[in-house]
Amino acid sequence: MKWGCDSDTAEPLCHISPCPFCNGLRDECVHCTGSNNVPIYRCPNKLVTQRHLDAISAANLVEHGILPDPGGWQDQANTFVRAFPLLCNEVNYWRRHAADMAAKRSK
Repeated sequence: MKWGCDSDTAEPLCHISPCPFCNGLRDECVHCTGSNNVPIYRCPNKLVTQRHLDAISAANLVEHGILPDPGGWQDQANTFVRAFPLLCNEVNYWRRHAADMAAKRSK
């Protein structure tokens, strides 16, 4: 229970920011309550599904010039077009975090 592998933890393990539901603009948001930080109480490995991994892979392919579906942006699924900026923000955050951690280890 300490790491959220079997059930929720007492304190958040990490946060998702910005809030993907309201972007911190709504005090009544049930996910972030206007803080723009969504607390995560479970191990992220327990929350991620194959669909999430597929979406991240698709975003990675777009970075290399390959869209998920044939055609241009107008031909892509609306759900992917809407999710793409969020995916990019999250992937870029973790890339920066990994680079920061590598820089700290090298000192």
